[in-house]
Amino acid sequence: MQGVFSLSGAIVSGAVATAAQKQVLGFARIPPMTVMTAGYISSFIFFSVWFYFRNRFDGQQATMIILVLLGISVIAALP
Repeated sequence: MQGVFSLSGAIVSGAVATAAQKQVLGFARIPPMTVMTAGYISSFIFFSVWFYFRNRFDGQQATMIILVLLGISVIAALP
């Protein structure tokens, strides 16, 4: 269960950071830049905890990663 929590936290915080990245506008806006930075740092921390406990991928985790990648692709494609 620890692995699912860590991987979910990494994916959600990475998705939030990616969504905030569209609002940064060349590092001119401080609030979205703060959200983006915090999101990527927390994503890294969650993912390193996942590696620390040597969790293995299962079907649920692979499905979550695929869905998040599809969601990020849709967000990036929006104008």
